[in-house]
Amino acid sequence: MLRVEGSLGIGDMARGLGVTATAVRQRLDRLMRDGLVDRRQDSPGLGSRTAGRGRPAHVYSLTDKGLRSGGDNFRDLSLVLWREIRGIRDPEVRRGLLARVGSAMAGAYRDRMTGETPAQRLENVAEIFRERRLSCSVEPEATGGLPVLTTYS
Repeated sequence: MLRVEGSLGIGDMARGLGVTATAVRQRLDRLMRDGLVDRRQDSPGLGSRTAGRGRPAHVYSLTDKGLRSGGDNFRDLSLVLWREIRGIRDPEVRRGLLARVGSAMAGAYRDRMTGETPAQRLENVAEIFRERRLSCSVEPEATGGLPVLTTYS
């Protein structure tokens, strides 16, 4: 949620996650100890989150370290695999391998791709990501071209 929203209060996170505020506080304490989340006092004014009289309201956001981590991070594995695939000298072998990988991935999700347009199909992919608890969004291309899938982990 912090990747998507930027900063949130405990109540917002508890409601969004469907857990108690105490559960959110316990998790945030661990994340702050690990240097992944930062806490600051909420600024008064419009949109300010109030925690009640006498109790300061805080908002939480990811630190730089938190932004670099999180979720099942297969970045290193994917980079190594991509380098190895690119290192295959024979173009036919490389194309064949990529075609097999592409077919396997497409086959695994073919029945989930119900959209008619590229934007609808990309939204199908985003739904699969969200089911796997990966934060993402689909936004139209600024110049009116193809939509863009953005992942936050």
